[in-house]
Order: sequence, then C-alpha cells, then structure tokens
Amino acid sequence: MTARESFGTGKVLSLWREAVVWAMIAAYLALVIRFAWNPTSFAQILAVIGFVGAVTHSTFTCGWKSTLVLLTICLVITFTMEIIGSITGFPFGHYHFEVGSQFPHIGVIAVIVGGVWFGAGYLAWIVAAILLDGADQSLRKHLNVIALPFVAAFVLTQWDFVMDAPESTISRAWIMA
Repeated sequence: MTARESFGTGKVLSLWREAVVWAMIAAYLALVIRFAWNPTSFAQILAVIGFVGAVTHSTFTCGWKSTLVLLTICLVITFTMEIIGSITGFPFGHYHFEVGSQFPHIGVIAVIVGGVWFGAGYLAWIVAAILLDGADQSLRKHLNVIALPFVAAFVLTQWDFVMDAPESTISRAWIMA
C-alpha cells in the first residue's frame, strides 16, 4: 500500500492525530513535573487541566453515566477522607491544605483536591488496565474484577508515596501540624 493509498483510508491521518495527542500528553506531563512543585496559579491550572482531561477521556471511553458515577464515588470518598484526616488527624496525623486556598471549599478542603484525586485515580485505573493487558475491557472475568482495582490502587498509592514528601515539604501544598 502506498502512502497516498494509506492517506486515502485515513490511516496516516489517524497516526498523525495519535502522535499529536501523545505529544500533548508529554508536554502536559513535562509542565506538571516542572511546575507542580510550586503552589502557584499556573500549577493549579495544570491540575484543573488534568481533571478536565480525565473527565473527558472517561466520558469518551466509558460514557457520561459511568463517568458521573465514578466521579461521584471518587469525590465523596476523597472529601470524606480528607475532611476526617485534616480535622481528626486520623489516620496520617494532623494537616491542612495550603493549595487552592482561593478556590471554593467543601468543609476545610479546597475543591481542587477532589479534582486532583479523581484525575490521579482515573489515570491509575488506565495504567492498571494497560499493565493487565486490557483488563478493563473484560471485567466479566473474575480475576480482572479483583486484579484491576488492586493494581490501580497500587499504582495510585505509588503516585501518592512519591508525591507526598516533596508536596508537603518543598511546595508546602499542605502542612503537617
């Protein structure tokens, strides 16, 4: 098949779209790595972009109803645990958030925190699905129903483990009391 024939079938165009998407993701991740260490407005805009990207991807791949259910579950758990944690100190000790102070709050937690957790959690789910060779597409298999959330939780925990120390010390996004 010649390049002209491939272009006619849309394969080349599809490859270019995919290359552009991956380039945009790489640029976004480079910006996050560079600027997430400072609780600036730009870093918070990057967090909002990550949240919007996760919601958009989830809507296209899972549908808006499933996305809404996932988002609701994630936000309820996030805000419940963060509010309990910051007020009582259980289970990680007393802390308060400095990041997102100009944003609206749910209890004592800025709304951006829920968005960050949703974005990171959704990305962890996608990474786990890739690691498990498309387990998200075959959840009827009993092993996938257990393995996918387990691996996603592991991926998310590793992200949190790597981010906690610098975010609480270097960027002072939250302060341990």
